[in-house]
Amino acid sequence: MTGNGWTADEIQLIAQRAYDLHLQGKNWDALQIFTGLVAIDPQNVYCLDALTALSLALNQPEQALHYASALLRAVPHHTEAIARRCEANLRLHRLEDAQRDLELLKQAGATAHYNRANMRVHTARRQIEGSAKQLRAARSDN
Repeated sequence: MTGNGWTADEIQLIAQRAYDLHLQGKNWDALQIFTGLVAIDPQNVYCLDALTALSLALNQPEQALHYASALLRAVPHHTEAIARRCEANLRLHRLEDAQRDLELLKQAGATAHYNRANMRVHTARRQIEGSAKQLRAARSDN
């Protein structure tokens, strides 16, 4: 039982309904329910993980970063959370933070997550370098 009088079974039942909404494509509704569940049980790993994923799906990288960080405080080596935090950092153009998450994935032996994140980090770096070259070229033309 949580401090708010909710049992783990009650939270799981409501979380299942939120997951069902996600499967129906109702990500915003699912996000609202999971947010309420985390207010009741702030350390609920499943709900924090779901909020991280839903925040990314709804293109809310700041929120995803918040939830992934909260999850990693509870479970420091949660590779899904590290991978999602890496993605959120990339979407926020925080390449150094994304690179740190990439190294954590490598250290954890999370090969699939590492390979996917590594491609994303390298692609982001190339895009930024290409943009910087274009900006320098435009400045030199003026």
